[in-house]
Amino acid sequence: MLRPARKREIAGALRRGGEFPCHKTLDYENDNGGARTPGTTFCGGALATMDNQGGNGCMENQMVRISARLGMINVDNIQGKELVFSSLRAFELGSDDAADEEEQEEYDDESMEDDEEDYADEEDIVDDPS
Repeated sequence: MLRPARKREIAGALRRGGEFPCHKTLDYENDNGGARTPGTTFCGGALATMDNQGGNGCMENQMVRISARLGMINVDNIQGKELVFSSLRAFELGSDDAADEEEQEEYDDESMEDDEEDYADEEDIVDDPS
């Protein structure tokens, strides 16, 4: 189970257009906390959660837009959306019921400002194994 602070870090990085690697495609052999390999992919659960949010869904994320343009992912065929949270806010709260639309909009506006102040280096956020 992820700690609340780690959930905020992940959601913040995704909101800022960063990536979140799939844990199944990282290399954990050298106690390095999960190093990226040439086969490392974007987390499918993160893609599905962002797509569930509505609006432009996962296409609001810069790394997703770039990957889609390069033909690396097909955003029209994201599977498993029924298995994940309805939004990044619901992911952070651990409940879809806790995040209604008004809260989501207010939170996103405030969160973007907070994230810019709180997290100086996106690479540290995404790679933090804790």
